[in-house]
Amino acid sequence: MSEMMQKMVIGEWREGHIEDKVEKKVEEERMGENVEDEWMEEHIGDNVEENDNVEEKVGEEGNIENVEEKVVEDGKGENVEHEGKGENVEEGWEVIQLGDDTETQHMTPKEDELKQYQVRGRGGKPIKEVQTKKPSKSVKTPFTEGKKRKGSEKKSNLEKMKKTKDEQLLLWNHTVKTNPTPIVCTIPKIMLTLLLFLGIFTPIYYSLNLLYPQNPPNQHPNFISVHRIPCLRTPPNTTTRLKTTTQPKTALEHVVFGIAASSTLWERRKNYIKTWWKPGEMRGVVWLDNEVKNEEYDDILLPPTMISSDVSEFPYENRNGDRSAIRISRIVSETLKLGMENVRWFVMGDDDTVFIPDNLVRVLSKYDHNQYYYIGSISESHIQNIHFSYGMAYGGGGFAVSFPLAKALAKMQDRCIRRYPSLYGSDDRIQACMAELGVPLTREAGFHQFDVYGNAFGLLAAHPVAPIVSLHHIDIIEPIFPGVDRVEALRKLQNPIKLDSAALMQQTICYDPTRKWTISVSWGFAVQIIRGIVSAREIERPARTFLNWYKTADQSGFATNTRPVSKNTCQRPFVYALSYASYIGSDHNQTVSEYVGNGIPNPRCGWKVANPSQIQRVVVYKTPDPNLWDKAPRRKCCRVLPIEEKGSLVVDVGECREDEVIETL
Repeated sequence: MSEMMQKMVIGEWREGHIEDKVEKKVEEERMGENVEDEWMEEHIGDNVEENDNVEEKVGEEGNIENVEEKVVEDGKGENVEHEGKGENVEEGWEVIQLGDDTETQHMTPKEDELKQYQVRGRGGKPIKEVQTKKPSKSVKTPFTEGKKRKGSEKKSNLEKMKKTKDEQLLLWNHTVKTNPTPIVCTIPKIMLTLLLFLGIFTPIYYSLNLLYPQNPPNQHPNFISVHRIPCLRTPPNTTTRLKTTTQPKTALEHVVFGIAASSTLWERRKNYIKTWWKPGEMRGVVWLDNEVKNEEYDDILLPPTMISSDVSEFPYENRNGDRSAIRISRIVSETLKLGMENVRWFVMGDDDTVFIPDNLVRVLSKYDHNQYYYIGSISESHIQNIHFSYGMAYGGGGFAVSFPLAKALAKMQDRCIRRYPSLYGSDDRIQACMAELGVPLTREAGFHQFDVYGNAFGLLAAHPVAPIVSLHHIDIIEPIFPGVDRVEALRKLQNPIKLDSAALMQQTICYDPTRKWTISVSWGFAVQIIRGIVSAREIERPARTFLNWYKTADQSGFATNTRPVSKNTCQRPFVYALSYASYIGSDHNQTVSEYVGNGIPNPRCGWKVANPSQIQRVVVYKTPDPNLWDKAPRRKCCRVLPIEEKGSLVVDVGECREDEVIETL
C-alpha cells in the first residue's frame, strides 16, 4: 500500500511539475506577441478552446491520473498490458525503472503528432497553443477501471472529437508552414491599384491619340472581316501622324467641270457657257451625244468637247423620260477616267447652267476634298422634290463630288444603273448610287435649279444669305435684266462679278425715316424702294414674280417661303436695275454701282407719303470683302446718305456697326 501511495505521490508531483514547465513555456512564447487575425481566432481558436475544455473534463473524471490520452493516426487509444512488468500502461508509453521509482517516457512512433500545436495568424504569430499532457503513469486499479467503464461511452465520443480536432490542427499547421506569410486583402489592393493606373493612363492615352492619330482624315483604313482575322493589329513602325505641312487652299485649278450637252441645242446654249467660262484658268469637258461643228474661236472660248460612251446595253423603262439620262448620269465617271492630275472636285452641270466660279470655289473650300462629299441643292418646286427626292442634288443647278467619292462611284456605277431602269433622269440615278454608297446630300443654298417659269426677279432680289453659285433653266426663265436678251443679261452680270463676286445679289435692308421708305439693295442686281415701313422679316421672303414648275400649283407648291406681290398699288415696289459698276480710286478698295428705273410708271397712290417716282437712279457705295464667307453669315447694313441730288438716292452698304440693327420706326 505504501508503495502504491508512493507511486501516486510521485505521479502527482511529476504531473504538477510538467504542467508548471508547460505553463511557463507558453507564457514565455506569448510574451510580446498579439493576436491579429480575428477570423483565425473565431474559426480555429474556438476548436482549440473546446479541446481544452474536453481535456479538463477528462482530467476531472480520471481523478487520480489526470491524464489525457494521445490519439495517434492508427486510431488506437486503448490500455494494454505492459509485458514484463505486470502493470497496465497506456499504449505509446513505457515504464522505466529509476531507482525505486518509475518514470514514463514518450515513445510514440510519430513524434510530430505529439508536438505542441501552435495556431498562427498574420506573420506567423501564435494565437493559441494546445499542449498535450503526458500521463505520469497508468496504473490498473479497480477504482480507475470503474471510472473508465463508467465513462467509456463519454471517452469514446471525446476520442472521436479529439481525432477530428487533431486532424484539422495538423492540416492547418501544414498550411502555415508551407505558406508562412499568407496574402491578405490582396483583391482590394489590386483593384485600387488598377483604378489609379487607369485614372492616370486614360487621359494621357487619349491626348496622345488626338495629337498622333493612327488614321488621319485623308486616309481610309482597310477593314478586314473579323471572321477571317479575329484581331486587327497595327504593324510596327507604321503609325501615320498628322502632316506638319498644310495643303494649299482649294482654287479654281483643283476643279474639273463635266458639262452635259445636247448636239441639237448646242448652237444656242454654247453661248451661255462662254459668259462664265475662263479659258486658260479652268478645266473641264463638254460631253455630247453626237459630233457638232464649232465656229471660229470656239475651241479657245469653250472647253473641249467629247462624245459620251455608248449606253445602249443599259436598260431604260421610264415612258416619260429619255435614254440620254443614262449617258448624262455617267459624266462624272467618264471625266474621272480621263486621268487629269491635281483634281479635288468634279462639278456636274448642264449646257444651260451658268456658274459663278469664284463663289463655287468659296463653297468647296469649306469642305475636306479627301472625304466623301456630294454637294448641291434641291428644286424650288416642292412637288418636284416630293416626286424625286429632297435628298437629291438637281443636276441642272449643278452639284460637286469630291475626288475620292468620284472614284468610289466609278467602280460601282454601271452595276448601280442596271438596278434602276425605271428612274426618270440622270440626277436621280446618281442619287440612287450615292444612297448605296451611304453618302447623303450636303445642301448649299447657292445652287439654283430654277424649276420655275416667268420672271425670276423675286428669287434673285431676295437671295438667301449664302454665296450664289449657279443659275439654271436660262432658256425657260425671262432674262434676268430688262431690255436685253438672255445672253446679254448674263454678260452684264459679269461686271459686278469681277468687282465683288462674294457680295453678288446679297440683299441689304434699310429705311429712309424722313420719307418713310423701305429700301432693299440686292448688290450687283437691283434696288427696290417701297412706300411705308415693311419689316425685314417680310422683305427677305421672295416675292412671287414667277410661276411654279407645275403651273396649276399654288404658293404651297414651292419649297421655300414666299410672299405675294402686293395688290395694293401704293405698296408695289419701284425697281431699279443695275446700269454699271466700277471701282473708285486706284487702290480698288471701294465700288460704286448705279441702278436705274425701267421707265415704267407706277400707278398713282393716295397715301400722304413721298412719291418714289421722283427718284431716277440709286447710287450704292460699297467696300469689297473677299473674306465675306469666311465669317459667320450675316446681312450687311445699309444707310441712306443725306446727299441732296435731284432725282438720286445715295446709299452706303457696309459692315454693321456696334448695336446697329435693321429696326423699324
